[in-house]
Amino acid sequence: MRTLYISLFGKFNIRYGEEDAIGFESKKQRELLCYLLVYRNRPHSREKLATMLWKDSSATQSKRYLRQAIWHLQSILNYKDANEKKIFLVESDWIQINKHFNFWLDIEQFEQISIEVNGTRGAELDSQAAEKIHDAIQLYNGNLLENWYQDWCIFERERFQNIFLNLLQKLIMYCEYQQAYEQGLAYGSLILQWDRACEKAYRQMMRLRYLAGDRTGAIRQYQRCVQVLNDELNVAPSSQTTSLYKAIQSDTFPNNQEISVRSLLPVSKKTISLSDVLHRLLLLSQLLEELQVQVQEDIQDVNLMLERNQI
Repeated sequence: MRTLYISLFGKFNIRYGEEDAIGFESKKQRELLCYLLVYRNRPHSREKLATMLWKDSSATQSKRYLRQAIWHLQSILNYKDANEKKIFLVESDWIQINKHFNFWLDIEQFEQISIEVNGTRGAELDSQAAEKIHDAIQLYNGNLLENWYQDWCIFERERFQNIFLNLLQKLIMYCEYQQAYEQGLAYGSLILQWDRACEKAYRQMMRLRYLAGDRTGAIRQYQRCVQVLNDELNVAPSSQTTSLYKAIQSDTFPNNQEISVRSLLPVSKKTISLSDVLHRLLLLSQLLEELQVQVQEDIQDVNLMLERNQI
């Protein structure tokens, strides 16, 4: 039994083992297959699919084109396992990906890992979870279906990229708490490759460089942040980034430690110093960053459910 391998990150690719599958010259047929794969967990109205894909054709023509596309895709992917399962479940009015068909899909593997770690702060990851996230990062060979500009694809592309960047930020936090500063910096550099003006990544890398004993490198990281934000967005760094820079510049940034709400509260107004206040505020800032990632993930999940209900 051969497995059908389908990759939607970067350039669309479909193969059996090392052998590329053929017969995907039609753009509309490729779009139909990819759309059904992206939204594989629910059935789709054939009428709506026909209208979406062939909106400039009459209803009769668009339905005929859809029938032909389904038949063609079933034909070129008609390798059957012992139970004769096909890739599509087809009814008179509906069509859906057959989840029991023997196929491997990169975005499915990626999403599954992101679901498993959703709501878990980077500092709370264990080594097994961190390894899974690393594996998910390796699957991301490029944006979803690069050079495709359909509305549904643009929406999903942005969603997947946000998941990718959030997973990287979890790994950076994990590396900081594990004192694996070099690896954390590598993840930070990867974020900046995809989002050159990601101010949060600059802050994370500033912390990592400082904690690794490279205060000069942390200051230079801030200077690069200032330059990029000015070039890309014509804005200055946020007060959060500036406060971190000042703490690093004055060599008063706190040592890496477990963050808790109790540790952020002053013991006594009489004994608290301005330096202690700054330390605690910086720790609180880091805690809020991690909380923001979790909230953003929840927002993306809700938006996805709303979008899928509307399609």
